[in-house]
Amino acid sequence: MTVPRLVLEAIAFSLIIFIVLYLVWKYENNISAVLSMLSMFVLALYRLMPSVNRILTNYNNILFYLKSLDIIHNDLMYDTELLGNNKISFNKEIVLQNINFEYEVDKLSSFTTLYHFKSNILKLTW
Repeated sequence: MTVPRLVLEAIAFSLIIFIVLYLVWKYENNISAVLSMLSMFVLALYRLMPSVNRILTNYNNILFYLKSLDIIHNDLMYDTELLGNNKISFNKEIVLQNINFEYEVDKLSSFTTLYHFKSNILKLTW
């Protein structure tokens, strides 16, 4: 639900007019006794309008981004695969056996055995 700034200001201005009309009706054309309190309410309303507008703008931003936040949350809540607590030592070489790189249904590349020595730089391209 978005409330434009001008509609919000129109509601606030209408509220002030209704307060003045009520005070004129109640005090029968003699509102000098409550004029100071009325001016204080008008000043407070004038000072609060930008803050209320920012609150509503940020609330609308939250509603707008809520769906994307739900999608990210669902993606992050996948179960993780437990690979074990064994440490991998890299003293001389790392050997990877039967490695396949796939994206959805396409097989990008396959290695039966891949050796990586400690002094070499490894770069995979396809």
